[in-house]
Amino acid sequence: MKDRAEEIENLKERVDDIDRRQFLKAAGIAGGTAGALGIVWYGTRDDEPTEVPPDDDDPPDPPEIPPDDDEPPEEQPPEEPPEVDEVPFIDEFETVIDVTEEGADPEGREPINHLFQEFADDRTLFMFEPGTYRFDPIELQSRTRVGLVTDGDEPATFIPNDEGCRGGHPYFNFNYVDGLVIDSIDLDFGQVDSGGPLFMFLEGESVIRNLSYLGSCSNQQGVVRVEVPDPNGTALIDNFVTHNTDENHTLTAVYVSDGHAGELTFQNCSIDDFSDNGIYASAPGGPNGNDGVVNVIGGTFRNNNISNIRLGSTGARAEDVTVIVDDQTPGWGQLNSRGIRLRNQEQQEIHNCDIRFGPEAADSFGAIVFHQANGGARVTDTSIQIDRDGIPAFKAFPPDDEPETSPVFENVTVSGDASGGPVAEIAGRPGTVFRDCIIEQPDPNRQGFLIEGSQGCHFEDCHIEIGQQPFALNSSTVTLENTRVITQQGERLIENETFENEPVEL
Repeated sequence: MKDRAEEIENLKERVDDIDRRQFLKAAGIAGGTAGALGIVWYGTRDDEPTEVPPDDDDPPDPPEIPPDDDEPPEEQPPEEPPEVDEVPFIDEFETVIDVTEEGADPEGREPINHLFQEFADDRTLFMFEPGTYRFDPIELQSRTRVGLVTDGDEPATFIPNDEGCRGGHPYFNFNYVDGLVIDSIDLDFGQVDSGGPLFMFLEGESVIRNLSYLGSCSNQQGVVRVEVPDPNGTALIDNFVTHNTDENHTLTAVYVSDGHAGELTFQNCSIDDFSDNGIYASAPGGPNGNDGVVNVIGGTFRNNNISNIRLGSTGARAEDVTVIVDDQTPGWGQLNSRGIRLRNQEQQEIHNCDIRFGPEAADSFGAIVFHQANGGARVTDTSIQIDRDGIPAFKAFPPDDEPETSPVFENVTVSGDASGGPVAEIAGRPGTVFRDCIIEQPDPNRQGFLIEGSQGCHFEDCHIEIGQQPFALNSSTVTLENTRVITQQGERLIENETFENEPVEL
């Protein structure tokens, strides 16, 4: 077990500057059904910490004799801080079950499922000491306030019984649980060809934090499937770590299914090397979805095929996220490792993100890609570095329907040594705006903006340094305002000029 524990710990150390602060958020969610591919899990909202007032109801009595003015006052010992129970969330439950005291084997020799049938009351917290606990497939259904937490410096490790691979069927299934709490648990499915995904269908307010998932079995479809069908529910998934260590070519990391209707937040997660999306969260915004909000805050996503982060519900956002593509990705057929992919609905936000494509990156449609089913989004304060030849920083496909909004890029920087291909492809997106952006891709073979079928595009207060023709316009108009353009042919500051189906002459 020691080697396996070290492997889990090594995976966790790959997370860059994980911030374990609680993310407090409230929102609404509506019901629905699960999607087809991958797994779905719900993030939860951390609860506010209970404030302990200072113990000042009984101040010390004054001394009977005033102290001599010449003598220094007697020093009072510092007050000891109030005792706080170290077990996470313990005050929020009516019943606390120490599973070891109730007969659970912390050496992982026997399954402990019977404890969850024996103690089936609501508002029950199952407390684990650090150790290894074996499980048969388990489902907890229609319960209120259930918790699984570790009491100790090291997480408890859950391992599967040798029951074979359940493929797309869950191994751990929290089915319509109101107020689920999970803290400091490692799910280790890497020792045998047994296991399956974690399903979470959540109501109320749930918190899942400091959770890792290692390994997959032969026909498994995903790692986590989550949704919050409760229209008033929220969920936070904080510091979730998973890496496709088995190079499974048909595996989704996190799937948010179309029944998600509330607010789900992924915070400070680390997800690497999956073949079918890192966070796959566009289904709620699809034709059959309940359009629940999905937030991805912080965290690092590396070398995930199809997309590292995939958003598609109204108002979804990615903020403070790092996306790195510096190698090939697992998967069958064509590899297409998009940084952030926007599919379905509109009005998404990408803010303060860092997206990097190294020279050896897998092929990709681009760092930020707008699907035909997406209406438009806002990208702000974001840096993109492209060192892989032929990959654009932005690619917007023509929308299926006429959207109410247009893509907006504000205070975005693009750098890198990429050669060949355009820095951006914009099609069928009238009114696209670039404001206060810096584009510096000066390789002699790098092209600029290919804009097609997009009237009324606007560049304001921008700096564009590109190798070849900065703009190629087809059935499009572009207004440049206070924008400096630099190519191999020269340099020009354009104060206010509109171009239509013509090159920008320097």
